Amino acid sequence: MRQDSETIYGFSPGSRPIVGFAGIVGGAAKRVIDVVLAWQQRARERHALATIDEHGLRDLGLSRADVMRESDKPFWLP
Repeated sequence: MRQDSETIYGFSPGSRPIVGFAGIVGGAAKRVIDVVLAWQQRARERHALATIDEHGLRDLGLSRADVMRESDKPFWLP
């Protein structure tokens, strides 16, 4: 049975594999964007947590000290 180079390398005719510089850069860019988005989300959540009143904190089972400890963390730390 004959196999051409496209079949051997794991992609079918008409498809384009993501390889080479463009694929590497695209993958790296996606990872950077994902990290930045996670940082933004974490910063928004910590800001929102810091704005909860005492009654809301009691409902959540948190103290103001818990909130301050969490909201004072830099956005890049989980």
